[in-house]
Amino acid sequence: MTITTTPAPLAAKAAAAGTPARKNRFWSWLIYVAGAVYFLTPLAATFYWSLRAEKGKLGFEAYRRLFAETDFLPAFSESLVNAVAAILLSLLLIVPTAYWVTLRLPKLRPVVEFITLLPFVIPAVVLVFGLLRLYSRPPLLLTATYDSSRVLLVCVYAALSFPYMFRAVDNGLRRANSVQAQPDVGHRLENAVALHLRQQTPALSYAGERGLWECDFVTPDAAIQVCMELTPANRNRELRGAVEGARLRGRRRGLIVTLDQADRLVEDGVAIDVVPAWRWMT
Repeated sequence: MTITTTPAPLAAKAAAAGTPARKNRFWSWLIYVAGAVYFLTPLAATFYWSLRAEKGKLGFEAYRRLFAETDFLPAFSESLVNAVAAILLSLLLIVPTAYWVTLRLPKLRPVVEFITLLPFVIPAVVLVFGLLRLYSRPPLLLTATYDSSRVLLVCVYAALSFPYMFRAVDNGLRRANSVQAQPDVGHRLENAVALHLRQQTPALSYAGERGLWECDFVTPDAAIQVCMELTPANRNRELRGAVEGARLRGRRRGLIVTLDQADRLVEDGVAIDVVPAWRWMT
């Protein structure tokens, strides 16, 4: 069992779970470094071989020749225009679709996800061959002129971006529409309780038994849990922490401070008061 006295109750919880946190950081960094090596190694190799334009020495001769070409800047500018047009077209199609799927037609989500994943499923060779066969003859002749070919190219770029664009926009909309997107009222409430207790008593501690229970605050006369709302999902955890905290070093009363709930409970012979924070602090 671990009982810690600290001026910052959240810091005590972090100390109690220090070892798992360090392990998680290790694996997070390992995955991050592995991914960085996987993506950056081809880029580094490409850059290195671009410096080998002249036999026997490294230099920027290849880049000098590239910028010396009169057609480079016009071609590069057209590529940028095509890319921006593809992004705008993709946003124009994906944003309203993701909005309707997220807020109005959630049953169509599997269908839309399947459609947006098709560029991943269809091999590139098959996709190009099919597009050429479809748009190189009437009535959908789009390869006859340069401008019409650019329109076709922009549409293809937009379609290829669907898997990435839909995931990004959809996740953003779902996050914005979820309860978790709201400010973390629970943590803010816990901080407010901690500040209030610091003004009342210097003898403030956090108690917990790793992996079994934890009590947010323990004072000489009370064991206090803090949660925004007592629900079936967190009821057992909050009550267990209050009961075990109340049994430490003598008999204390159990207290659960919530946003606006009020109740009186008895758990394992320990009386626990559930009180709204505004009432408890006044």
